[in-house]
Amino acid sequence: MGLAQDWGMALGIALVVFVGYTWWSSSGDAVPRGEAQDFTLNDTEGRPWTLSEHRGRTVVVNFWATWCGPCRAELPELVSWVGAHPEHVMVGVLVDDKVPDPALRRFMAKYGMNYPVLRDTAGVGSAWQVRSLPTTAVVAPDGHIGSSVSGPVDGRRLDRMVERAHAHSH
Repeated sequence: MGLAQDWGMALGIALVVFVGYTWWSSSGDAVPRGEAQDFTLNDTEGRPWTLSEHRGRTVVVNFWATWCGPCRAELPELVSWVGAHPEHVMVGVLVDDKVPDPALRRFMAKYGMNYPVLRDTAGVGSAWQVRSLPTTAVVAPDGHIGSSVSGPVDGRRLDRMVERAHAHSH
């Protein structure tokens, strides 16, 4: 019985730490502000996609993984937001390198993903200091990260993040 209580206590503490960290990380910027580090990653068709080629437009960068429940939960919101905001660019950066391309394309079709998904083969998530999934960052037209958040987002929150990014752009 003692071992079960010890494990229960450990799990309870871990849950409190996780919830506290999630609250703390979502209360401020999840990714440091400043010039967005440029990157080039391949999409699911093997075509290169480069962040700096979209300078002059607002770019929403969503770090995610197929195994991440909150990531899957926010996908309908992201898809809807992209459809409503063709003036902005959305890109998903997949940090899960275990999913084969055919399975990833099936996953994208199942969720109706209407934006490019890039495999993070260059450590962009680490370079951008992403600590949890999902994490979403808005890169203002001037190339600076204007806002970011850890945890799932909805359309209204994305709208506020874009407004905040534009207000703080240089």
